[in-house]
Amino acid sequence: MAPPQFKDFDKTVSELLGDDYDSKCSLKVKSKAPHGVGLTITTDYANSALSGKVAAKWAHESGFAIDKLEVNKNAGVAIETSLKGAVPHMKFEFKGNDSNKGDLLATYSNDIATVVGQLDVAEFSGFNVSALATTGSFAGGAAVAVSLGDSADVKKFDVATSYNCDDCKVFTGLKISDKFANYTASLGYKACPAVSLGSELNFKPESSAFSALVGGSYKCNPDTQMKAKVSTEGALNFSVKQSLSNNCSITSTLATSSKNFGDYKLGFVGNLG
Repeated sequence: MAPPQFKDFDKTVSELLGDDYDSKCSLKVKSKAPHGVGLTITTDYANSALSGKVAAKWAHESGFAIDKLEVNKNAGVAIETSLKGAVPHMKFEFKGNDSNKGDLLATYSNDIATVVGQLDVAEFSGFNVSALATTGSFAGGAAVAVSLGDSADVKKFDVATSYNCDDCKVFTGLKISDKFANYTASLGYKACPAVSLGSELNFKPESSAFSALVGGSYKCNPDTQMKAKVSTEGALNFSVKQSLSNNCSITSTLATSSKNFGDYKLGFVGNLG
């Protein structure tokens, strides 16, 4: 099994602390159309108004796929395509829209490492390269972003390492980003099949600023999951995800602050299909 991409090196913790907390009202409906086309209709409610977008996807047995062809509320068009199998261990992708965005990506993966290269082919303003390698329970990698213009400049350089102990159900990670200006330590622990805990600690040496985020999830039953997280700034988030069937779920969220519980936001996200 190939390692994840560099951006997903701490996916165990980032999903626990990031997913299912959307403070919005949204309904997403997925359906099948003829000739293997998948359709997704998303409707959002905000500021007493409805808006939506429609996306389609299609895959050919040759390895070519249209991963997303989307039309949003402003009639803007975005497209994502991919090609597998043309070169062993390689996947090619294109992501663009009608707002002058166009990125070409190439991903190489094997049992040891995953390397991703991304080039802006719309304006040739820069390129990104990232790599993550694993050996046993350890992983490590780096990512660099270079801007192109009159002279090339490294605008981002990140490194990361992690240790994942399957026996003790513990994940630890350290990411140094923004050219060694920000340090993030992550910790995840699966206390039991129903309970998972996670935390992120951030430190900026230049300003000596420290912040932390702690959260957890509890699976009450096979169809219900509750999550909560709190930050050192006092932000509080809660969510309850209820699965009504294999292809239908409802997620309710609450975002507030310990400094002012009267200031809160409610969210409702439905997924069907």
